[in-house]
Amino acid sequence: DQADLGAGLYNDASSPTLANLTFTGNFAESGAGLANVNSSNPPVTGIQFQSNAAGSFGGAIYNEGSDPSLTGAQFQNNEAGSSGGAIYNKDCDASLTDVQFQSNSAGTFGGAIYNEDSDPSLTNALLSGNTAPDGAAIYNKTSHPSLTNALLSGNSASVGAAIHNTASNPILVNVTVAGNRASGSAGGMFNTSTSQPTVHNSIFWDNQDSTGTGTASATIHNDDLGSVPLINYSLVQALSGINHTGTNNLDKYPWFTTPLDPSTAPTTAGDLTLGVFSPAIDVGDNAANSTLTDLAGDTRIINGIIDLGAYEAPIRPVYDLYLPALLRNYP
Repeated sequence: DQADLGAGLYNDASSPTLANLTFTGNFAESGAGLANVNSSNPPVTGIQFQSNAAGSFGGAIYNEGSDPSLTGAQFQNNEAGSSGGAIYNKDCDASLTDVQFQSNSAGTFGGAIYNEDSDPSLTNALLSGNTAPDGAAIYNKTSHPSLTNALLSGNSASVGAAIHNTASNPILVNVTVAGNRASGSAGGMFNTSTSQPTVHNSIFWDNQDSTGTGTASATIHNDDLGSVPLINYSLVQALSGINHTGTNNLDKYPWFTTPLDPSTAPTTAGDLTLGVFSPAIDVGDNAANSTLTDLAGDTRIINGIIDLGAYEAPIRPVYDLYLPALLRNYP
């Protein structure tokens, strides 16, 4: 189907219940699969958006002045000529739970998600293999989204492959940002225009930019003196070279199950769950995360203290319970 706005479905001040549908092969100038405007807040459950294309904004979904709730949605191979390869949010506080964004692309900003004047929440979210010149996974402009139990991996951009923040203050709780590649700056997170993100219980590792893999710039690049992230209870590579505030952080090899080489991005490969030797086990702040399950749907807290990153390590033998504490004090 083809239209100027919302080729698959167009909601104007309307909130229909959508469940167990597939939007595929639609084309529109914006919102090829679904468009929500003028306080359209549809509940969306179990929807797949595949291979939809927008000439400008929102390859799969265009949201303006609307707050839809999405649960169990999957976005694959959607594209936008300008911004928001999968989702374009403007003046939008959408809620997204148990969602996946893979191999989406945008011509300018936000290969998977573009946020402008928007504060969406993402819980249990996977964003991998997405591409765009700026912000391959997420591009934030004057926006303050929250991400909880999220994995951003294998994304590729020129600047800010995982997250690009412009005058934005996102909150990241138990987020893993790993194996992303930027040809310019910040495979992990790029902050500019006094962006002050909060990073809690999270992992930044093996991200790549023009300065190399795992460097301070490749991990988190602050483009101005006013952009200073708050980082607490997190494992961040090259942290000593990153201007930040916060305490109780680590810079130790995280021992992912199958690490991801950022030079292969864009890719959806890798297994970034924690191995039993990981120093990210049992060192987080329980108060920061009230969710009951991790990204894989497993129990969020095992052994009394939350782990870092998107995944809680599996139950391990008694003798393994002491290894993380030992490794935290060993280079």
